[in-house]
Amino acid sequence: MDMEEDIATIEWPDAMLDLETVGTRPGDGIISVGVQLFDRKAGTLGPGYKMNLDIEQVLSMGFNATGGTLKFWMEQSEAATKAAFENPMAVHQALQTFADILTDDEGGVNDEIKVWGNGAAFDNVLLREMYQRLGLLEPWKFWNDRCFRTMKGELDPDKNLQPEFVGERHDALADATHQAKWLINITQGKRVFGATDTQQMDLIDDSEGGTHD
Repeated sequence: MDMEEDIATIEWPDAMLDLETVGTRPGDGIISVGVQLFDRKAGTLGPGYKMNLDIEQVLSMGFNATGGTLKFWMEQSEAATKAAFENPMAVHQALQTFADILTDDEGGVNDEIKVWGNGAAFDNVLLREMYQRLGLLEPWKFWNDRCFRTMKGELDPDKNLQPEFVGERHDALADATHQAKWLINITQGKRVFGATDTQQMDLIDDSEGGTHD
């Protein structure tokens, strides 16, 4: 969606976060932030957004890149690499845009929205670390961190409610949207969003590399 469109987040109680990175630990570089707004209890999707960060600026600020994740990106398709690196934004601009999305462009902190990541120690933790290192206020409360990986692992271990994946794998927004749809299906206990062949689609796994998807 166009960043200039209204960001009506107050009505959206959930935000699915997905990062593409050049490392897997706090302090490692983030290259792309995808966020999908949704309401898992109502079973509805809101708008989605993606901000690619300027990798040269990220590294110049002291954030790290690991050899394994750089190798991972070198092995990805041209489309996946383009999705993660094209049209980069300045780091502060990207972080401010994410904050505007979560706070309805009002600034400060949204202390109601639940921010979901695919792993208790990944998306939310790495993004919060970037805000804190740069002296910026993270726009959500830590007690509203939620783990999608735990939900799918406990409540849909056989991936029976996994929806069809739409878009390019390792595109932060496509991944975030897929995860939000899957969580809606889990919460609703039915296929609100369509199924896929789990043998063909295994996007969200525990594989190593520059992404956790």
